[in-house]
Amino acid sequence: MSLDVKSMINQYMVATDLNSTQATSSVNTLVHQIENKQLSLLNFIKLLGDYLTDDSNTVRPKSLSLLSSTLDTIKFDKLQAKEVDVLVSFYSSKMEDPQCTKETLKGINALVSMKMFRPSVLKVILSDLKEKYESRGQLASTRYFAFLILQSIMEAKLEYCQTNFNDLFVETFLHVAKNEKDPKNLMISFKLNKAISDNFNVDKFSEDMFDSVYCYFPISFRAPENDPYKITGDQLKQALRDCLSAKSIYAKDSIPNLIEKLASTSPTVKLDVLKTLNQCIDNYDTKTIEEYWISLWNSLKFEILHKEIASAEDLAALIKYYKEGDNESERVIPIAWNIFQSMSNKYTDPKGQESVRDYLILIVDELSKYLKDSEDTKSRQSAVIMASICSANVNSFNLLIGKVMKLLITPISDPEQAFTIKKQRTLLSNVSFMLDAYYKLFNTDGLFVEHNNPIFEYKDIILTMVNQSLLATSNVEVTLRCLAIKIIGKLFTLKSFLTTEERQLLVQTLSEVLLEDDNVNTFKQALFSLNSISKEHPSIVLEFLIFSPPSLKMCLLSTL
Repeated sequence: MSLDVKSMINQYMVATDLNSTQATSSVNTLVHQIENKQLSLLNFIKLLGDYLTDDSNTVRPKSLSLLSSTLDTIKFDKLQAKEVDVLVSFYSSKMEDPQCTKETLKGINALVSMKMFRPSVLKVILSDLKEKYESRGQLASTRYFAFLILQSIMEAKLEYCQTNFNDLFVETFLHVAKNEKDPKNLMISFKLNKAISDNFNVDKFSEDMFDSVYCYFPISFRAPENDPYKITGDQLKQALRDCLSAKSIYAKDSIPNLIEKLASTSPTVKLDVLKTLNQCIDNYDTKTIEEYWISLWNSLKFEILHKEIASAEDLAALIKYYKEGDNESERVIPIAWNIFQSMSNKYTDPKGQESVRDYLILIVDELSKYLKDSEDTKSRQSAVIMASICSANVNSFNLLIGKVMKLLITPISDPEQAFTIKKQRTLLSNVSFMLDAYYKLFNTDGLFVEHNNPIFEYKDIILTMVNQSLLATSNVEVTLRCLAIKIIGKLFTLKSFLTTEERQLLVQTLSEVLLEDDNVNTFKQALFSLNSISKEHPSIVLEFLIFSPPSLKMCLLSTL
């Protein structure tokens, strides 16, 4: 048997490629003999002995590689606890041999995964990594095993480490992660950072944990064509975001630094900053966000207020347009809206959270001069911001929608202001965004509609505006009239918004448009809206058809 084992050892030692069939065959044969008790681990190490202590910097690492590969391949339940303990001590001594670092780390990782691995030896392993291991000068493949050991320890003995080695584990990770640049290693490093934040007390290490990842922000990595690891820049960016947003304690470093980077002229960097801020705001607790609310608002509002907003029928279409934008400067806009929603989502308790409530009202107050002047260049932008905030949750909607609507209808209620067609068009468009917020909460999210929903106070005004835009304006105002018709269609889709009588009134308005407006675009839009309405409310449309002129009746029936 000794001759067979020696033969396998020699076969491995003469192999020029340790991934070759020859080398792999040797490992598998040795593993088979150990698992079937034809060879004891002690005898195997004795036969390796001369190689393990050889002065040659080629022979010694290769022999240790054979031992580590054998341990890595053997079934996890085949070693006894005492064997694992002895091997940990052996590998600990090899940590001082710089030529064998990779092989040593691979062996330790294999031992950590063994069933009979005892947590009593964890201190030795963690201390060795912290004090004896030096990443500088090591290949990326070697450094990877250091991260892998920490990952394996967390998987096998997390609770024990939390109780007994909280500080040592965090310190060891920070040492191992220092100055890493390889993409594959960074992925496991970022994942470990996030896992440590989630599972360990890092309060005293918060700055070090933050610095260990923020030094990579923003990531500009692009995978080479033949990347064997298939790691993308987006994956690294997301893993980094997960680290920065893992704990509220990181906010004192993350938010000021990210806000500072918003000044970047690069759309790529700005997009990355906004996505990271959004995730941080989502994950950090409300009290933390309150501390930075004003700074966040003052920095983020300019991302919207000073940009011209594209024309779109509703908020969802607007978001879709920008998300699919050809350039990154356009894709910045919906992320900023998402951030406003995330901030608004912190308002979860209307009976408490006075600070969040006051901050939300502060936003309305600051935008009020734009909201009540529909000719202002920032009016549309302000309406979209408020629609985003109101659509975040019902608490924010109930708090703000009445204040916003009151500001929006100012041009109607102020007799000293000339209510021009342009104002009328912008006002309808802005009100339409508020209706989108209602739709998102009560249609899409399925929330119950209370009878005293605050937007109902303004329903008569909305219906009046729509009717006046169609019945009291010239047929040449095609854009305004088509917008009003689209809003009628939207009103019909809103859950529990219209009464039967109000629906009948709006269908009657559309019928008059069909009878009196000879503009092709307006006629088609009205016909399309009636067609859509008939699918959900056929009785109302059929009732109208009975009393329609024959020509209009035939036209409508052909589309239904």
